[in-house]
Formats: sequence, C-alpha cells, structure tokens
Amino acid sequence: MGGTKTRKRKEAAGAEPAAPREPSRLLYRAHLAAACALAVLLAFHRFATVTSEPGGRFEDPDAMFHAHRVVRTIQAGAVLPPVFDPFENFPGGGRAVWPPLHDASLALMARLGGSTPADPRRGLPVAAAFPVLELTLALLAAAALARRAGGRRAAIVCGWLFALTPCLPRRGSFGDIDHNLTEVLAALLLLLLADGIARREEERPSGLRDPRLSPLLWAAAVLLALGFYTGLVFSAAVAAVAVAVRDLATPSSRALPRLSLGFALAALLLPFFASLRVTPSPDDPWRLGPVYVLVLALGAVSTALLSLAIAARRGLSKDPDLASFAGLVLGLLAIALTSPRAWPALRRGLGFLGSRDPWLATIDEFRPLFLDTTWAGTALPAVPVAVVGLVLLVALRKRAPDGRLPDLVLVATPFAALTLLALAQSRFLPAAVALS
Repeated sequence: MGGTKTRKRKEAAGAEPAAPREPSRLLYRAHLAAACALAVLLAFHRFATVTSEPGGRFEDPDAMFHAHRVVRTIQAGAVLPPVFDPFENFPGGGRAVWPPLHDASLALMARLGGSTPADPRRGLPVAAAFPVLELTLALLAAAALARRAGGRRAAIVCGWLFALTPCLPRRGSFGDIDHNLTEVLAALLLLLLADGIARREEERPSGLRDPRLSPLLWAAAVLLALGFYTGLVFSAAVAAVAVAVRDLATPSSRALPRLSLGFALAALLLPFFASLRVTPSPDDPWRLGPVYVLVLALGAVSTALLSLAIAARRGLSKDPDLASFAGLVLGLLAIALTSPRAWPALRRGLGFLGSRDPWLATIDEFRPLFLDTTWAGTALPAVPVAVVGLVLLVALRKRAPDGRLPDLVLVATPFAALTLLALAQSRFLPAAVALS
C-alpha cells in the first residue's frame, strides 16, 4: 500500500507541469481595450497644436502635403484626389506620385467633419484623427496575430508592448496624416490574411472559405493595398516569405501555391486598374504601372518555383500544386506582356531599398538605424523583448506545441526580416515594432 503511494507521488513529481490557464474572454478584452486607450492617449499628444487653428495646423511637410491633397479633392467635389497636382514637379506641376486611396480616406473623414467645397478645411481636424484610428486597428491586428500564435496571454502582452513602445504612437499621432500607420496596418492585415489562407489549407473548409478561392482573395488584398501605398508591394513580399518558411516547416499543408497564383492574377489585373484615370508610363518606377506589374509577376514566378521545389520533396499533387503551375504560367505571361522599358525603371526603383538613391540617403528615416539613436530609442521595450523571445523560440522550438509552431514561424519570420532591414533603413522600424 505504502509502496503504491510512493510510486504515485514519484509519477506525479515527474509529470509535465500543467499549462498556464488562459485568461478569460472578459479579461482579455479588458486588457486590449485598456492598451488601445493608452495608445490613443499617447497619440493625442499633438491635439492642442493641430486644433489651435481653424482648419487644422499641420507642421510636418508630409502631413501638409496630404492636407493639401484632401482640400483639392473636396474642392473638386470628387471621391478621389485629382491626378494632376501643381505641387508635384514644381513649378510646372505633374502627375501625383501617391495612389489615391489614402487621400480619399482622409477626404472622407474631413467630409464627416463638415468639409464642403465652399469650406474644404473645416473638417480637417477630424481627418487628423485618421492615423489614430489606424493605430488602434493596427494594435488589434497585431494582438490577433499574437493570439493565433500563442493564445490570449500572448495577445495581451503584445497589446501592451505595442501601446508602450513610443515608435508607434509617435508615427500614428493625431495630425500626422502621412501614410506611416497606413503602411503598418496594411502590413499586419496582409500577414493576418496570409495566416488565414494557411489555416484554410489545414482545415479544408468548403463554400466561400474553400482554399481554392484563396488566390482571388490574395490578389484583391494586394491590389487594394497598392491603391493606398505602392511600397506595400514589399509588405506583400515579406508575407509571402513568411508563408514560404511556414510551408518548409509544415509541408503537409502548403499555402504558398495560393499566394503564387494570387500574385499572378494581381499582375494581370493591375494594368486595368492603373489605367482607369491615366496612361501609366513604363519608365516610371514610382507610380502604379508596368514596373509594379513586373514586381508582382516576379513574385508569382519565384513563389511558384519555390512551392514546386517544396512539393517535389513529398511528391506533386493536383491540389494545391496546380495553383503553382498556374501562377508560374500566368506570371511569365505578365512579364512577356510588359514593356521592356520597365526593366531599367525597376532597377532605378530598387534604389529605394538600402538608401542607394542619393537624395533618399539624406532623409533620416531612410538612413541606417544605428546612425540615429533617437529612432533606436523609440523601439524600446518591444523590440528587445521580441528579440529575446525569438532566441528562446529557436532554442526551445522542440518544446513548442506542434499546433502552434507554424503560426509562431509565420509571425517570427517577418519580425526578424523587418528588424534586420531596419538596421539598414530606419523606416522599417515601426512595422518591426508592430510585429514584436
């Protein structure tokens, strides 16, 4: 009898410790609401300055430019900002560099605040809250990614780190109506969508959630993102890299073929959308047009080849490898249909990365992070905490629950990539902080 009790005590002592209990749904929501409230409070630090003048006081040059675009949109009584802008290519004016949807969103906010063609500046103080709204949505999107990867407890930690790290409330402050937080929010939403597409491959649902419809969803999301900011093509590429690493870790449920076909569809559809208001120039690396068709098509071809290489290790199958073949063929077709003049423009546009462009190298956010201690300080405490977590994940990956390892990989990969890129170019820091 005594020996039996002793054996039971030894078995209990050697048993694995019970997993920590997950916070209740109410506590989880309360934490996220409090983190959002703190982020909003910090982001409103310029409220008095912006509202000190009728029609808003925008001191940052980029914010002033977007306010000008909003005013011209409302004066014209249009939904989208005018294509021609006298402030571009001064003094002659020229075609606006930025896609229309960011300024169209600001114009909508201004109209909600009372702007009219007769008084277009009246609602600008309401439009000044747009980056704060984006900041809140970005916090919730980051928490959703963390919850998928590590549960509610991880989402709570993520939400508080997001709110307490100065980089994000600073870039999403009231009145900073440049596209800074638009980039962060869109990057998080693209990654959240990529994670959802990957989950569909595991669950294999039917109906509207059928995995075979995922390429259409990815193409629509990429085109919508490009309508806000052309640089988001890079965020789509980072999400694709994260999915590729996830597929390497779990080759039994691969999502990269769906993204490949989605990139190809986006490449074929972009010329139509880009030419609705203007005729795109193949020599232009900054405005939506043939150069971005090439980028999307190259994304389709490269992801298709990588996906087929992963599939070859296990044997090709009709689904999803047929999507990879389709992405490869349609991507090559898009490249063949694009003007050869777009290739030199693409090479010029790559100067955007690494500050190789001489003019961009003079702007602080395009310079290396280690040359600006102010930028580096705004990443505390989120990035150091996340780096430690990433090291622990690599060291203890064998102990991670099998069901959560793919989601952890999907989030950790873009964080690591963006953190390394931020060392070369500070402008990548906000997105890295959001993913930490």
